[in-house]
Amino acid sequence: MNCKRYHTLLLPLLFLLTVGTGCSTTTGKSVASSPAAPVASIEEGLRLSQQRNYESAIEHFRGFIENNPLSRHAVEAQLHLADTLYEKGDYEDGAAYYTDFVTLHPAHPKAPYALFKKGMCSLKESLSIDRDPTATKKAILAFDSLIASYPSSIYSDKAKKLRLFLNNRLAAREYSIGTFYFKKKNYHAALKRFLRVIKDYPGSEITDSALFHGGKSYIEIGERERGNEMLASLVDRYPYSSYTDRARRLLQNGG
Repeated sequence: MNCKRYHTLLLPLLFLLTVGTGCSTTTGKSVASSPAAPVASIEEGLRLSQQRNYESAIEHFRGFIENNPLSRHAVEAQLHLADTLYEKGDYEDGAAYYTDFVTLHPAHPKAPYALFKKGMCSLKESLSIDRDPTATKKAILAFDSLIASYPSSIYSDKAKKLRLFLNNRLAAREYSIGTFYFKKKNYHAALKRFLRVIKDYPGSEITDSALFHGGKSYIEIGERERGNEMLASLVDRYPYSSYTDRARRLLQNGG
């Protein structure tokens, strides 16, 4: 765990400060004991972030949390800190802070938002289907958790749409590798990828393509019966697919 992050999150749990005393933030400005002072400090951090002075904003929010661990505004500052890291493009640390926010404050009104942004951090890290799919899978897990934990949240509806998009992305990655092997006539390797599309990413937009090429791969390796079963499944499930007529012809001709 990042040392600064651990220090920031540990302090709110410790009763180290005397309530009512003044303190200073990392920007050097004194935070008075008046109720207006914490609000003004939060607004200053937001101003720095809006000006894209992200490093100063991050240090400002961290300083506020460390110096005001018992303030109700410290919870607000934790979320603003995560948002600033996200805007800065530091998605790994941003995701960690969003995770901590949801873990520590699961009943907070902003918990669904934090979980959604955690998923977005991972989504931002997965730039193309050619990259390692780990970040995409992490995003899907975050969105699944959001949908399960906060089903009535407006963020759950957004998560469902993004989850479908990511599911299609992972399926497309497997399918592209499968077609590469298929063109090389390495049908065993191709079949593994097509089966993964069908089993691991059900309902993806390329399931019909995977069924067709999977069926042909089975036929090419001499497993005609299983190939015909897959082609028949394509015809039954996707009657309007561009592959359906070709699958029917193959079935009529005995594969």
